[in-house]
Amino acid sequence: MANVITNLLLPNVMLDVNPAGFGRLENRMSHYGALNTFYNNTPLLFDAETLAKIRAIPYTRTIQIPVLNGVDWTIITVRTCAITTQALGATLKTVVRFHVEFDVDIIPSEYQNNYVTYQAALAAKIKNAKKAVYKYLDQMCATFLDANKETTQTIGANLLYTGVAGEYQVPKLIDFYNNLGAIMEMMDTEGPYFDIANTAALADQNWLNNPGGGAIYDTAAIKKAANIAEFDYTNRISPGAGQRGIHYVGPMGSIGIVNFIDFDYQGLPDLNAIDVTDEKDISDVRFWGRINDNVYPTWEWGTQQLLDCTGGAKSYGVKHAADFALFADFTRVAGESPIKRFSVMNA
Repeated sequence: MANVITNLLLPNVMLDVNPAGFGRLENRMSHYGALNTFYNNTPLLFDAETLAKIRAIPYTRTIQIPVLNGVDWTIITVRTCAITTQALGATLKTVVRFHVEFDVDIIPSEYQNNYVTYQAALAAKIKNAKKAVYKYLDQMCATFLDANKETTQTIGANLLYTGVAGEYQVPKLIDFYNNLGAIMEMMDTEGPYFDIANTAALADQNWLNNPGGGAIYDTAAIKKAANIAEFDYTNRISPGAGQRGIHYVGPMGSIGIVNFIDFDYQGLPDLNAIDVTDEKDISDVRFWGRINDNVYPTWEWGTQQLLDCTGGAKSYGVKHAADFALFADFTRVAGESPIKRFSVMNA
């Protein structure tokens, strides 16, 4: 290298960002099975009119859902002329809303001397923000399932399961699908059912979807008899010690998630996620609007788009804001829930 003119060496060769298959690992998405199931069940839990009414309620007002209580009616076994009245009651469920926001910004001029365009940088920011939002909401759904599961199990061995606190345990995978319908009928709970499981339970589907599963059982028929209409999985559900599969099962239409936007966003024009153009020669201006979610299309996000000046350069920022509420059907009896937690033990 002694004869090389060092100050005339060629610079490093920079390829395009994320060429071919590179970057897939860094930018991979997850699977949001708990969130998917809550979303898919929402129109089965609420009709369109009720959903519209709920979404229009200001966040400052408390929402309660009333359910008329069932009555253990008295059976009369002797002749009498007396007519005894039995009163009805109602149980109220308070809706808990939680707020979610995410912000995205870009200064286009910062990318004029960069291998990455500001459009590509902006798209990457939006994708990462949405990944965080979906993961957060999926975790909220998984946490809600466990916090609102059935807790009235009789502790100890049953003919079809072992009852432990908040859980029905079965020793083998085939027992879960074979016994599920009967266990639910014991609680006067009818299908079809949703099944939200941990990701390890996904591996069991390969065995069940092939009749016989390498054994004498017609596993495909057994799985069909379980009457599970929607199966999904998520990394946000973790098994405990000695457990292989965790399943949260309930009747279709007994859970849901509702999305709200504040009054200031309602009825405004649709906006892009962030509108970066050179046609607006203004700054310190905020545009209010709304956009539909690109993955869950019935959801809306309220948006505030800000055109500003940062360090003497044009900057563009947008805030996305929405409220959410999670729902499950309920009864007057403490501990009763449509959501049943099953575990397949690692026998």
